[in-house]
Amino acid sequence: MPARALSFVGLGALTVAAAAVAVVALSGAASVREPAPVSSQVAAAYESLKAAPPTLKEDTRPHAVVIGDSYSQGANNTVVWPVLVSEARKISITNKAVGGVGYAVGEKRFIEQAKLAVLDEPDIIIVAGSRNDVANPAGVQAAADEVFTFLKQNAPGARIVIIGPMWSSSAPDKGAVIANEGVRTAAEAHGLAFIDALAENWLSDPAWIQKDGVHPTDAGEAELANHIGGKLAGLGI
Repeated sequence: MPARALSFVGLGALTVAAAAVAVVALSGAASVREPAPVSSQVAAAYESLKAAPPTLKEDTRPHAVVIGDSYSQGANNTVVWPVLVSEARKISITNKAVGGVGYAVGEKRFIEQAKLAVLDEPDIIIVAGSRNDVANPAGVQAAADEVFTFLKQNAPGARIVIIGPMWSSSAPDKGAVIANEGVRTAAEAHGLAFIDALAENWLSDPAWIQKDGVHPTDAGEAELANHIGGKLAGLGI
């Protein structure tokens, strides 16, 4: 005997209570069990959900955006300082950092990240770096001035915090020192808080640096988070 098409009988459009169908084959014959009726409570809950769908809880924490290089983005890391600072300071953070760039070097240099950052309408903007600017230290001050001007014009309500280039456990080269002073000069000209990571030598322990001699280990990222979180707290963030 050809198989018979089965139909679901019951509430049809009521997706939250799908009709149960049992097909029992005995001696070559098939029988269909009618679905159990849906309770009035389930039906009422469904109607309530249709009238007022659940919504995600709004995140009311202050929102920060990070502009930076691989020290902020991470390089073979399982954790990075922006994530740790977000947890420690109870702020939400969007990390726009891109490895291999800086104020004056790279395709997605800081001005390009800044253009993306302001779209988030952040409460806080942290610009960190960049070690990569050793490739063009003479161009850093003008490039930093461009970034800070843009941020102040396009995110006038945001707190803007500037962190200079972060370095490994070795002594910074001359280009890093020049780049750091360029960032400092531009930040001070715009009245922005400047944190001198180079002078404070945050990653002084070689154990905090990967075997490439450049990038922080996860422990190094945690050390950066300790320093940056403390600086933000000192600024009332």
